[in-house]
Amino acid sequence: MYKIKNLSKEILERELLEKFLNFVNEQLKINKSYSVYFIEDEHNAENPLGKTAMYNPASYSIYVYTTNRHPKDILRSIAHELVHHKQHCN
Repeated sequence: MYKIKNLSKEILERELLEKFLNFVNEQLKINKSYSVYFIEDEHNAENPLGKTAMYNPASYSIYVYTTNRHPKDILRSIAHELVHHKQHCN
C-alpha cells in the first residue's frame, strides 16, 4: 500500500510510522499505493515559513521535511498530505 523512503538522518520509529499509516489508510479508505519520502533540509528548517510537506499527484508521493521537527508535527504533515492523496484518487 505504501513505501517509505528515508532520505533524512531523522526518522520516526518504524513501528509507530507503520501503525499511523495503517490507521490513516483505514480511516480515509485509501486504496491507491503511495510513497512517503523523508527529506532533510537545514536551509528550509531555518525559515519559519519553510515547507513542512508536499504531495506530488503525478507520482503519488508525499515529501516530508524532517529537520528539527517533533515526531507529532511530522505525523500531522503526513496526515494532511494523505488527505490530498485521497482527494486526487477520487
